[in-house]
Amino acid sequence: MNGQEWTASKSDLDRESMDKILASFRAYYDGELTKLGWSTNYEDETYNFSPLATDGPGGSVWGYVKVKDGKLREVLLQKITPTVPLEELIKRVEE
Repeated sequence: MNGQEWTASKSDLDRESMDKILASFRAYYDGELTKLGWSTNYEDETYNFSPLATDGPGGSVWGYVKVKDGKLREVLLQKITPTVPLEELIKRVEE
């Protein structure tokens, strides 16, 4: 997988629909990365690595690690869920 950033938007999306899209996104990338040997944890007799992970209001970061050619590699994924409707944020910026 080449490094790339994707951005998408959809208006008038209710919470249930958004949750379904995000669950599908996460399941897809979990499957693809797992097939390529990535894991949410790396452990051997000396080390135990987990990718940086954090969670906060309206956002979530999760990741995968892999050791290859003597190098620790990490992939981070993030979802950002607005805590207020986009229309309200736009009004605040315009004021």
